[in-house]
Amino acid sequence: MTLLSEFSARRPLVVLAAAVMVAVLSVLGAIRYLSLNPDAYALLPEDVPFLQNYNAYKDRFTYDRRTNIAVIDAPSPETAVAAQMELAAELEARNNGVFHAIRAPGTDPFLRRNGLLYLTPDTLEQAIDRLAAAEPAIAILAQDPSLRGIADLADRMRALGANDPEFQGARTALAAMIETAARETASGAPNSVSWTRFALGPDAGLDLASNRRILLLQGRLDGEESAVGGDGTGLIRAAARDLDFEARGISMRLTGRGPLSKEEMTHAVADIQMAGALSLTLLAFVLIIGFRSWRAIVGCFGALFCGLAWTFGFATLAVGSLTLLSIVFSVLFIGLGIDFAIHYALRYREEATNTPNAPGAAKRSAASCGGTLGLCAVTSAVGFLSFWPTDYRGLAELGQIAAAGMVLALIASLTVLPALFSLMRLPGGAHATMPGGGAVGGWIDRRKRPVVVAAAILSIAALALSTRAEFDFNTLALKDPKAESVQTLIDLQQDGAITPYTLSIPFADRPAAEAAADRLRALPEVAGVRTLDDLVPAEADLKQAMIEEAAVFLWPALTPPSANDAAGEGGALAALRDLRAQSWDDLPPESRERLVDGLDALGDADAAAFEDRLTTPLRVTLEGLKDALGARAFTLSGLPQDMVDRYVAPDGGVRIAVLPKEDLRDFAALGDFVDAVTALYPDATGRPVLEAGTGKIVVAAFQQAVVIALGVILAFLIWRLRSLRDAILVLIPLILAGAATTAFGVLAGIPFNVANVIVLPLILGLGVDNGVHFVARWREEGDLSAVLKSSTPRAVLLSGGTTLASFATLGIVSNSGISSMGMLLSVAMIAIILSTMIVLPALLAWLGTDRAHIRQI
Repeated sequence: MTLLSEFSARRPLVVLAAAVMVAVLSVLGAIRYLSLNPDAYALLPEDVPFLQNYNAYKDRFTYDRRTNIAVIDAPSPETAVAAQMELAAELEARNNGVFHAIRAPGTDPFLRRNGLLYLTPDTLEQAIDRLAAAEPAIAILAQDPSLRGIADLADRMRALGANDPEFQGARTALAAMIETAARETASGAPNSVSWTRFALGPDAGLDLASNRRILLLQGRLDGEESAVGGDGTGLIRAAARDLDFEARGISMRLTGRGPLSKEEMTHAVADIQMAGALSLTLLAFVLIIGFRSWRAIVGCFGALFCGLAWTFGFATLAVGSLTLLSIVFSVLFIGLGIDFAIHYALRYREEATNTPNAPGAAKRSAASCGGTLGLCAVTSAVGFLSFWPTDYRGLAELGQIAAAGMVLALIASLTVLPALFSLMRLPGGAHATMPGGGAVGGWIDRRKRPVVVAAAILSIAALALSTRAEFDFNTLALKDPKAESVQTLIDLQQDGAITPYTLSIPFADRPAAEAAADRLRALPEVAGVRTLDDLVPAEADLKQAMIEEAAVFLWPALTPPSANDAAGEGGALAALRDLRAQSWDDLPPESRERLVDGLDALGDADAAAFEDRLTTPLRVTLEGLKDALGARAFTLSGLPQDMVDRYVAPDGGVRIAVLPKEDLRDFAALGDFVDAVTALYPDATGRPVLEAGTGKIVVAAFQQAVVIALGVILAFLIWRLRSLRDAILVLIPLILAGAATTAFGVLAGIPFNVANVIVLPLILGLGVDNGVHFVARWREEGDLSAVLKSSTPRAVLLSGGTTLASFATLGIVSNSGISSMGMLLSVAMIAIILSTMIVLPALLAWLGTDRAHIRQI
């Protein structure tokens, strides 16, 4: 190291030219070849059984594979249905191999006719009662579905409502709908008029009265699974724009595995860019305070940028693609890679005070701190590499890249830094030492026993709290809760439109599937089982009879002998004037005032548009009622093939869906549900199995990584310090920092997850660096006050401050997993700094070091 550092100072231009050339090639290579992989399952090994089961199931049952969801919210049910059909038609016209299938649930003629059969008898009876009460109004409107007919209906309802509160309520609802149409016509607002809600009631709770519709968009089934987001997202949004959805008050949101992954990766890249920029800004601020020398700051940044560029080159060669976790390495490098430069720069300034020539100062600096920096690079790399032998590929790749980054940061500090210092002629300086360090050392020396006892008490309390630490492997909880795809998925879950926490089990045939369903229904963890037979409505004959009975009085109302056409422009104006002239004194005062004001706001030229707002959804509702009255009971053989394909694979295999009884956001309940089902049917798959399997891999990897990091670092410390006692002294503050970090997570409600489990092994790798620097300086000086007056504590504070600033920027990103990693790492760094600056010196002063093995590290 001494020769390398000295050579760099003697031949600065040669060294810098080589360093910059490698950096440029690394960056260009990364831009060209380093890709981003948004697939969350890329974090796991491909050969784990539960992931193999999942992939085999998806290959066999392709109905919902690579399916994303477009969620349409409109001002009214009729507008939602129209928008759903328009978007489906537009995408069919534009589809050029992007989508394998485009499905618009509810628009199929089979479901439009038989949808009422899927209601429970009680719900169906309530809907029929509402329609029976509306039968007179339906007859009037079906006879004349124009503004003239609506005006006639309003007038007749006034007479009928005089002695009938139910009719009076209906007239008030009709008046509110007329007022809404008038106000929206005058303002040009989107149309929210709904005759479906008028007929069935706003609280009917039926899908017919919902303002929301969905499209199921299945991407092409060939190609890489990671391309599931594909070009479909842009195509869907372009179609919605061209259909003028926004101007019509229609919102269209996307969710599903593709949009979730694509949006998460997009946000993650933006977050990392923001965190990196902020980290560099905070780093510059800390260095200005710590160095007060522009030459030292420029040198440190030069070494940092070269090391970061080299690390990007290594990532391109070693892994080829970055996942949602490994992308974090760049911010971690900024916070950790600068440490080597800070320690070297402070020691260089200290040595330059007595050695005026740059090569001599570089040589003495490398001789005095090079070994320690090398050990620190190794221990930091061990902290990262502790996940490498585990099955958790996500952190294994992050650890591989970051560990290489530590080595490259050390090389940059021993080459680029002395070369820059030589060119800039960095002088020695008084600021290399720690102001007030002697007084602090004296205070700690006098109170060493109380400090150690207090640290022991805090450690015991923190360890007690740490036993309550939890692991949370809910993949949705790790995403940005403000992201459109996440919010949309949560909305669908709350509406019951999707049930993501179900398990799917494949069988060879229907009898085997039905037998398994009966067996699973007996489990206490299971709320229910859905099978192919569930697509045939229960009590269909009874419900058909109810619908036929309703049709006796509704069908004649819906199909008058001759219906009038729209009133036309002149008729619309006459009908509008009729509505204005009618007496509305029977309405509540506020309703009457709003209606009169709304009608008066319309000009004569608005009559046709006003009529269109009322009659267009009216005709949709009337046609829908006609279709629904044609419902007929059916058997499995009468199901459309598209519905059968939900449960039957192309090879004839049949699946069942198992629903949990408990809330599976509780990881314990999720584990119980998965264990109960997979104990009977090991090939069960779905989100619960994936999350439970991921959890087991991560927990096992976490335990394995802690053991590896602790064992390897302890071995390195014993080897380098030549003293088991000193090695244990260095590790004690790290145990305190780890316990404090875990306890903070418990108190702050931050459970361990697939991203932040790296924190504890990393504490061992990072915290040991400061301890090694302190022990090395203690052996050199032999006096606590002298140690704390030297450049070492200043370097510890500076490097800790820069690392803390870098980690803190991760804590404010939108991705919850990365954010929690940043917060826990920030707390860990604070605990490490306090432990190194207070607890470790107190331990050294109280117990001393093994003086028999004192030597330069």
